[in-house]
Amino acid sequence: MKVLCTPVTVFEEDMRQRMQQEGKFSFNHLLIRRKEISRLEIRYVEYFILDYQIIHKKAAFFWRDQEDMRKCSRQQVFLLGNGSTGATSFMETQPQKVEMDIPDGQLQKADYGPEQMRLSARTTLVKLVRRHMGGRIPDFQLQKAVSIYRPFWLIYYGETRADGRQLCSVRSADGYSVGGL
Repeated sequence: MKVLCTPVTVFEEDMRQRMQQEGKFSFNHLLIRRKEISRLEIRYVEYFILDYQIIHKKAAFFWRDQEDMRKCSRQQVFLLGNGSTGATSFMETQPQKVEMDIPDGQLQKADYGPEQMRLSARTTLVKLVRRHMGGRIPDFQLQKAVSIYRPFWLIYYGETRADGRQLCSVRSADGYSVGGL
């Protein structure tokens, strides 16, 4: 299936090397308890690039007519919405996008759509605006949402248990980090 996605920049050998170089005080190291990597698998997760417009009102009162509405300043802001959790984060730069043909078994569709992310997006934008502007809360309008798939490495450790579960760690394969992780 042809989809818009970010390119893989961290390959399997690099990921194996990174996992071996992690310090013994990392959270992942505490969870795996010296188990060896049994296999690595790549999975593409659906995200949304949300294009929001922030409308700053010039007056403290509501708009009376179209002339007042034109006097407002508008600012374009991009958010990255996680289709699995519904969480959003501010994007300083847009990631590189390529169109690739990916098998359906490697795609993970979104559980949350752009409309369901509205509350999380509003919270993110209010934090951003208050940090830079102060007290007033402007209006926010969603202009468009673009679906994009991000690659992630699924790193499996040890053997599969009797109940069919296996210890797994997830790492981004496109080199794009959210929240400094």
